[in-house]
Amino acid sequence: MNRHLNAISARMSLRKPQKESLEILANLVETIELGKHSPESLNRQLEKVRVLFY
Repeated sequence: MNRHLNAISARMSLRKPQKESLEILANLVETIELGKHSPESLNRQLEKVRVLFY
């Protein structure tokens, strides 16, 4: 994903705060499972986010 991050950042001429936000988003996308979720599954995905950022 790092190659894609760098390509997007360079193409869009992102400043440092914007690039950091893009890195956070990329990290989230790699960590959680995207798609439809049941309430229990959604809670598990939320717990993964909490572990990363709290």
